[in-house]
Amino acid sequence: ARGRGMPAILGDRVYATTVDHTVVALSTIDGSEVWRRSTEETGTFTEGFRVVAADGVVVVGDWDLYAFHADSGERLWSFHPTEGYGPGNFLGQQAGGLVFS
Repeated sequence: ARGRGMPAILGDRVYATTVDHTVVALSTIDGSEVWRRSTEETGTFTEGFRVVAADGVVVVGDWDLYAFHADSGERLWSFHPTEGYGPGNFLGQQAGGLVFS
């Protein structure tokens, strides 16, 4: 898949977003795909460009924000603001279990 933006590394995995609203977990040991999930956003390409990972959670910036379990790829939560728009475009760093956007 064509990647987009800045991936994150956690343990022996790298987590990346693609141009088609997909998050991919790859092994840093052999490059194999561990899991792949869609953010289920629509449109011709992923709006955001950053992935952050910590404490077993992978947060992806697409148009909105999406969190996945780092090991299984299970969706944990998503954030769709009632005011404003596009927080995935502004995904910053994580610290102390918090994600800043």
